Amino acid sequence: MTKIWIAAAALLAAGAANASIIPTLTAGPTAIGAGLFEYGYSATLASDQALFSGNYFTLYDFDGFTGVGTVPAGWTASTALVGLTPPDVLPTDNAGIINVTFTYQGPTLNFDSDPANNVELTFAPFVLRSTFGNMSFDSFTARAIKNDGLARGTEVSTIGIYASPGGVPEPTSWALLIVGFAMVGVSMRRRSPSVAA
Repeated sequence: MTKIWIAAAALLAAGAANASIIPTLTAGPTAIGAGLFEYGYSATLASDQALFSGNYFTLYDFDGFTGVGTVPAGWTASTALVGLTPPDVLPTDNAGIINVTFTYQGPTLNFDSDPANNVELTFAPFVLRSTFGNMSFDSFTARAIKNDGLARGTEVSTIGIYASPGGVPEPTSWALLIVGFAMVGVSMRRRSPSVAA
């Protein structure tokens, strides 16, 4: 399946703008029966970033969340209605929809003394289940550690958007959408024809 890549909207760090961990939809939505769908993600750690135990990334507002499937070795999944969020970023977060956080619990990676030895690392699959099989876009945040330069050893926060399950609009949303289209149609019909000179 074609990888869907959603670039980070803003990258914030102490002294420099760098990506830390970027989640990417790599599979799904895939129907698995009983009205459920699976979404598979990978998470890429930039080559100038290190991964320490406790570093994490959060997918906000995972609509229709029903459970966690596969998670790579060294990672754990947790859910909450708010957060887990780095203190220096401000994602869009609906406090009524579950957020899923993946936290790294393994040995330190990519923090070599020689930056030339550091590589971009990709972890997969992170599999989540939802009752929704259509797509929308939501916020993600991530936290890792800078591994080179003057900022080596400092925490790096990333914020961006990712592909997620999208709920079906409520009847009131549909009604507003229909009224909006009707108003556009009426305004187009009322326009007086222009005369070319």
